[in-house]
Amino acid sequence: MIKSKIIRNLKEKPQRRFLISFNTKKISSIQVDVLVIGSGVAGLCAAIEAAKQAKVLIVTKKNLSKGNTEDAQGGVAVVLSEEDSFGAHINDTLKVGGSLSNK
Repeated sequence: MIKSKIIRNLKEKPQRRFLISFNTKKISSIQVDVLVIGSGVAGLCAAIEAAKQAKVLIVTKKNLSKGNTEDAQGGVAVVLSEEDSFGAHINDTLKVGGSLSNK
């Protein structure tokens, strides 16, 4: 009896379950190759690379400039002038790391 019930259940079409009820036929959809969740530096870098070969959609909290990267205390360090250098950024990071960081 149990075996036949299991076989019958396997033949039945599985039902989709969601946290809320909605009609999927009434909801618009977008077809993409790659979905990037987050518009911080990592998400945008991933989206830029993926967009070279695929259709990409970025999903973010509010807008592209409201990611956690913008709120990071240390910010994102980049060399912007000839007076600056990548080596200087490394030295600054090691200096303020209080011996917790390493090269």
